[in-house]
Amino acid sequence: MGLRSACYIAQCTTNAIRWMFEQDNLEAWLRNYLDDFYGAEESHKAQQSFDGLATLFHQLGVEESSHKAVEPMSQGPVLGIWFNAETATMAIPPQKLCEIQALLAKWQWKRLVSRKELESLLGKLHLMSQCVQAGHVMVNRLLTFLRGMPHLGKRDLSDEARLDIKWWHDYLPESTGVTMLQLHTVLPEALFETDSMLHWARGVRGNEYFTIRYPESVTRMDPHFVVLEMWAVVIALKVWKDHLGGSALRVKCDNVATLHAINSGSMHSSAMAAVLREISYVLSRIDSVLIAEYVLSRQNVLPDLLSQWDNHEARDKFFNITEA
Repeated sequence: MGLRSACYIAQCTTNAIRWMFEQDNLEAWLRNYLDDFYGAEESHKAQQSFDGLATLFHQLGVEESSHKAVEPMSQGPVLGIWFNAETATMAIPPQKLCEIQALLAKWQWKRLVSRKELESLLGKLHLMSQCVQAGHVMVNRLLTFLRGMPHLGKRDLSDEARLDIKWWHDYLPESTGVTMLQLHTVLPEALFETDSMLHWARGVRGNEYFTIRYPESVTRMDPHFVVLEMWAVVIALKVWKDHLGGSALRVKCDNVATLHAINSGSMHSSAMAAVLREISYVLSRIDSVLIAEYVLSRQNVLPDLLSQWDNHEARDKFFNITEA
């Protein structure tokens, strides 16, 4: 793959092979990355699917590296990550985990870095992000820094990029590098609701609630209302962290932008990036995942009543609902 176009051609070719295989094996799950194929299938059908792919290669005249072909098994490595179908987990191999930890220790003392060095580090951190729930958020500032780097020479590592490296350095020793597949489907669920209004954050969980004034460190930046909505989620996580650990958390919100930011991890400003990192940090500490669910404003009853806390009628209605 010496030419720039070679990778693209290889991916297009294997995409076509995968499509042909799926036409005859509708229930099989097959993925391809460049010239590598990997898949999953029910145990009693696995060998049949494996042989079917080999037959398709032969029919198309595609030469298969038979010494690399691995018979169906319940656990094994895929693109550097160890998958275990029996325990429904994926993990970074211990040796790879130690290598990344040692590399991060060296980066703690770096002042000048080249583009190639940072790209190499990001490649390893992206691998880790597959098994660390907060990982994709905690490389954002490094990616931003990379985009502004020259292709030649070195540049001083920014304070923000250094903070992301420090997070990884401090977090990995506490991590086993193991995570559940589809974590939100196996953890017990916990639901809470939040809302934000001007200088106040409010939240409800069952018959518990809070109404807290935002600290000056948040309001003095005059943040966008979406950022304030997300800070309300941070406060809820910290207030109820002792009750929400080890759970698949679901937060109801009536703002589409907030929902998208939480579920995708995408960020459009430094203020949004800061609050997303805070959410990710808290979730990693309590071993939980968070999914935002959209609710129409007129259905967001309890947080809306909290926002009218000074109104005695709204307050009475709130207590009538939560104590019912």
